[in-house]
Amino acid sequence: MVQWGNLFSLIHYGGCLDEEKKKEISSKNLEALVHIIPLKDDRLLLLTGALIIENSIDNYLSDFMSGYNALKENRDFSLSMKIGLAKALALCPSKIFNYCNIIRLMRNDFAHNLQAKEIEGLPDRHKQTLYQYLLELYPAYDEQTVLYE
Repeated sequence: MVQWGNLFSLIHYGGCLDEEKKKEISSKNLEALVHIIPLKDDRLLLLTGALIIENSIDNYLSDFMSGYNALKENRDFSLSMKIGLAKALALCPSKIFNYCNIIRLMRNDFAHNLQAKEIEGLPDRHKQTLYQYLLELYPAYDEQTVLYE
């Protein structure tokens, strides 16, 4: 099973946030996913997961940049820019933000293509990158594993 909750919680890896805040955010993220996973809807899961990532990056950046909250209100300040800024700060391993970026790219594929209903229908390059990342995170991950259990 793809462990989406863990993948979306990667932003907290490496002590980027204090422990109390990390627990609070992880709890909220899990609560958001608990209702979606049983629906077995890849589009909804990926869109929600990307939103969780964006909110987590916002929390991360606001911890390290005092004026960040005003910046994030700008609708032109995209998730791509947020990922780039967080990666540039180099306060966490950069590969965490690489993981976030592939989720962003897959979210965009779903958001701009009404025919895409499952992850299997997304571009092979994104699926291959996701598979590589899953193998890094979960060495026992098997490509034939069912997405939902």
